Amino acid sequence: MSKIYKYPCGCSFQVETLDDITSINFDPTIEHMRLDCHRTWDLISEGNTKGCFQLESRLGRSMAKKLKPSSIEQLSALIAILRPGCLEAMRDGKSVSNHYIDRKNGEESVDYFHPALEPILRSTYGEMIYQEQAMEIAKVIAGFNLQEADLLRKAIGKKKPEEMAKVKEKFLSGAKKINTVTSDEAEQIFGWIEKSQRYSFNKSHSISYAVNAYLSAYTKAHFPKIFFASYLRFAKDKIDPQAEIKELTQNAIEMNIDVSIPDLRNLNQYFILKDNKLYFGLTDIKGVGDSVFNKI
Repeated sequence: MSKIYKYPCGCSFQVETLDDITSINFDPTIEHMRLDCHRTWDLISEGNTKGCFQLESRLGRSMAKKLKPSSIEQLSALIAILRPGCLEAMRDGKSVSNHYIDRKNGEESVDYFHPALEPILRSTYGEMIYQEQAMEIAKVIAGFNLQEADLLRKAIGKKKPEEMAKVKEKFLSGAKKINTVTSDEAEQIFGWIEKSQRYSFNKSHSISYAVNAYLSAYTKAHFPKIFFASYLRFAKDKIDPQAEIKELTQNAIEMNIDVSIPDLRNLNQYFILKDNKLYFGLTDIKGVGDSVFNKI
């Protein structure tokens, strides 16, 4: 008897016998997962995130190991600073991504530039990595309403000089009226916003990604056999399926999971979890495709 389960990031997978799952009470939903699970955060901090949503690349694993996030807020920031913009944006010879990591780890002092910015940037250690932060700064410093702040975000994104000139004039004029910062400080803040908006990420998007990343890491930490059974079924969709299968099965073995050749007594087409063991599917073997399996 088999059952289909939905994986946290939307994938589905099959467990061949109900005994494989009922004995461990598996339920891949946020309602059944603690967000303060030390085992999950340790797995992420060790960089053991192959197969985890948004964190499975070599860079993702490396950055997770450096940052060692311990909350959804920090995991969200990690996902944001993994984007090309943050990695490519340089300040004082170091990327914004590395500035954030060093500040979070206490290896670099946190600077908010102006006291008025501290409440907005405190959660990201003084780095402006989210679009919402730039919009909030425009509201606090220049008196922009929400619509005007959103126009600022869009104008910078379009990179049209004439639109930028109008937005900048409005920002500096508003800052002069609010009088929280000096004219020179307003110029500097606007320049920072302009630069950051070329790489910053939408926070609501990043938080939702972080939750999915955590759910997949939680599944890997607590239910590794089911995790690998799920992910290996989709390895064939990767650019290099055989390399993906090799890396994933090696990772599974490192986590003390038995991985076996196809069960010749009961051939299955794809990877499957059965009798507490991961079995290769026949089509997961190099040179064997669906058409061959269908002829057997």
